[in-house]
Amino acid sequence: GDKQRKIGFDTATLDAKILVDDDKYLVMPAVIASEIVHQYEDGWAYKPASDLEEMAKTANDIGTVPVKILSHPDASTNYLLVKQSDVYGRAENFQFVKNLIDNKTKRPNRRGVRADIRWFKDRTPADIIEQIKTGTMHDVSIGFTFDREEKSGEFEGVKYDYAQRNLFLN
Repeated sequence: GDKQRKIGFDTATLDAKILVDDDKYLVMPAVIASEIVHQYEDGWAYKPASDLEEMAKTANDIGTVPVKILSHPDASTNYLLVKQSDVYGRAENFQFVKNLIDNKTKRPNRRGVRADIRWFKDRTPADIIEQIKTGTMHDVSIGFTFDREEKSGEFEGVKYDYAQRNLFLN
């Protein structure tokens, strides 16, 4: 198989709950990843729970992951965050959870990763902070690298073409 690291982006969903809202920070929890089969340009990919659990553990070992707003890093930086000016906050307090609430059914039946998103008010425009607080902007994107494992299969009735292994947040 192809051993080259790949880059992926997924949508994470903010909770409506505000943990901190003071002069310096706005902090809100979010589900940043879950065990799922998701369609990408190159096919259907499966994110195994075991890899998500390791991803959360590694992120906690590091302690923080930078957060950017409104756009992804571009091809000139291999889609990775590389500049101070790209940092608007950080993700922290990563937890692997075995019973995430499913958005559609409202049942606690998914495994995945939660984190707190901390926006720095001195770096994030006030109108963006307001959109986040009011729920107008509730989806955030996560970037990650992974190894593509050429192994097809099925998860919860959905067929996939490959698995995303050794996930690492960026």
